[in-house]
Amino acid sequence: MQCHKENYYLKNFLNKRSTKKKEEISQFIQEHFENMIRSKYVGPIELDDNEFKDIILTDACFLFELFSLTCEGKRPGDYIFSTPLLLYWTKKDLVMFENQIPLSFLQNLYDFTNPKSSHPWSFLELSMKFFQLKIPSDHLDGIKHFTDLYRRSWLPKENFKSHYRTNFYDLRYTATKLDKAGVDFAPPPPKEDSTPLTRVRVSQQGWRWCKFIPCLNSLKLQLPVLEIQNNTECFLLNVMIMEQCQPDLQSKTPICSYIWLMDKLINTEEDVELLVEKKVISHCLESNMAVVNMINKLPKNIYVENFIYNDECKPLNEFYERWYNRAKETLKRVYFKDLWTASSTCVAGLVVLFTAISAIESLKSMLGN
Repeated sequence: MQCHKENYYLKNFLNKRSTKKKEEISQFIQEHFENMIRSKYVGPIELDDNEFKDIILTDACFLFELFSLTCEGKRPGDYIFSTPLLLYWTKKDLVMFENQIPLSFLQNLYDFTNPKSSHPWSFLELSMKFFQLKIPSDHLDGIKHFTDLYRRSWLPKENFKSHYRTNFYDLRYTATKLDKAGVDFAPPPPKEDSTPLTRVRVSQQGWRWCKFIPCLNSLKLQLPVLEIQNNTECFLLNVMIMEQCQPDLQSKTPICSYIWLMDKLINTEEDVELLVEKKVISHCLESNMAVVNMINKLPKNIYVENFIYNDECKPLNEFYERWYNRAKETLKRVYFKDLWTASSTCVAGLVVLFTAISAIESLKSMLGN
């Protein structure tokens, strides 16, 4: 693969896009190597400095050319583009946390090579187009690398709340249990952006006149739409690792919090089936059990220091633990689950009522005589 990058992508970029020669680009990397590249790596680099700089040069120009071709809609005869599986694995490899090159360095190097004569996009814009990501303008500053790019695309425009583990309320009940207690699961409203993964809302439902009667109210849990594809596990896992490893993000782990919450909601195939039916989850995996395995595997060895869904978990736990909510929902499911069952229940109730009235009238007549 490295040979193909050098023989095809590097040459094409230098010959067709860049206004700089290879030696000039190498010199730029040399000047910024210590401050912008080596300083970002915690562990030792097991390569010779010159060898490592050559790899940076090749990989950077490979990214510039690959992203540019993709955004221009061109599909050359290159085997990366002609092999969908290889392009799929390339995207996965670019998001791996251990493979990251600082985005600030790539942006500076991209500007230095001056390829804007071919198109007006910045490298950040090219990256977003290549990965097909939408990121709110408020979250575009200070993006560290491609893993962080994916993370930003899953965050809502508004800042998430901050709750520390001293007030940690863990969700104790799965989706099917909450459903049997009367919790209504729903996706975001149609006019709302469903991209952010961390936007979770709990609201009370019921008529205004009966809001003070707890047994007549219910809860609505709005969850973002989780679209699960074959590469979703890889992307989520690397974003979670990033949140765990970045010192300045230790108290800001919204994606870890979201996966922790989903792990509590999903424990069986029935949980996934319910959330798919409610249009909260869509997936192309081989079975619902595969989704269960994926969700349950992700939180292993993950420490959630700042769980952001305390205000959502507490009312859900309390709602389920009220016996009358479960009894009310059981009554609805057994006796009013469809039109025919409800009709039969009403008829049976009327029969019992008229029988009771008839018995009372007969008893009154007997006592009167």
